[in-house]
Parts: sequence; structure tokens; C-alpha cells
Amino acid sequence: MFRTLRVFAILATSLLIAACGGQNFVRPQSDALVLGSTTFRQVTSKMGEPLSTAALSLNNVPVRSATYSHAQAMPFTTILNIRTLVCVFDKDVLVSYDYASSFDEEKAATKINDGLVKTLLKGDKKSKVVAILGRPGGEAIYPVANPKGTSILRYTYLESYRVPFLPTPRITKKILTINFDSSEEITVISSTESKP
Repeated sequence: MFRTLRVFAILATSLLIAACGGQNFVRPQSDALVLGSTTFRQVTSKMGEPLSTAALSLNNVPVRSATYSHAQAMPFTTILNIRTLVCVFDKDVLVSYDYASSFDEEKAATKINDGLVKTLLKGDKKSKVVAILGRPGGEAIYPVANPKGTSILRYTYLESYRVPFLPTPRITKKILTINFDSSEEITVISSTESKP
């Protein structure tokens, strides 16, 4: 659980960084981020240099995170749209990524349907989860997921706005996390929600 919270902390930090602007980018295609295969160099060659990087340890494994963030505010309104991608690398190979966006055209696609989530049961296959909930915004393998051979899917929903003349954005975030065993069967379904 602690390792997952560390990754979420990186995501939360990236949201605050995004409030400062950042270089615009688009959500990578699903085949552009392949866990256990895609390298740091491949990500940066397609995405450009990240806004920030950080070194951390997950399950006693030293890893590196790369954060891409972009924010767009509408002058004289409370509208603030945020897009963020956090990638985690073990020995420069991708082991986790998390994408989230509060832009209108993407927000609708990432809304978490609690009714559909309730149809998922322990033991259901990962393929069923994706068929029901759609493409996840995040995935992880060891050392973010633990033990080795297990994996995680994450669905993140964001709403954001700003208060004029205040530097900190107001963010509502809901994260659905689904853990899988080595047979790609659900072991745990959990969710967290935070509001300003």
C-alpha cells in the first residue's frame, strides 16, 4: 500500500506543477507505453523532455519517475484544465505510468461508473475489466506492484478549477485501483477520493 501511495504522491505533486503551465502534450497511444519493454529514451523521444524527474525507492528497488504536466486556464474565469502523465522506470525500463486529465474532451471518457465497477468480482480476468471499464489511465508491474508477477490497473477521474488570485488549484480526484495476481485475476478492488 505504501508503494502505491508514493506513486500517488508523485501524481499529486505533478498536478500542482501542472498549475504552473508546462509544455502541452497528448495522451500517448496504448502501444507507446508497454510495461517491461518501453525505455526512458523511447518515452522522451516521443514525448520530449519531462517537466521533472525524481529518484525514489519502491520495495527497496531504486526507480526514477518522469512527470509531464500541462495546465490551461481561461482568463477571468475559474476554468482550469490539467493534463498529467507520470512514468516510473526501473533500470530505465517502464514499470508504471499514470495519465489523468480534466480537459472536457477527456474527462467524460475517464468518469468512473460505480455501477459497472460493482459488476467486477474477485477472480475476474484483467481482459474483462478493460472490456467493461475501457482503457485504463495507468498500469503498473513490479516493483510498483508487489510481489513480482502481479500487476495493477488504475482509472483516474479529475475535476479542476481555480480561484482567481489564489495560486493553488482546486482538484477533485477519484482513483480506482485494481490489483491482479500472476494469472491476471482480480485480487483487490479499491478506490480513493479527495476533494478540495
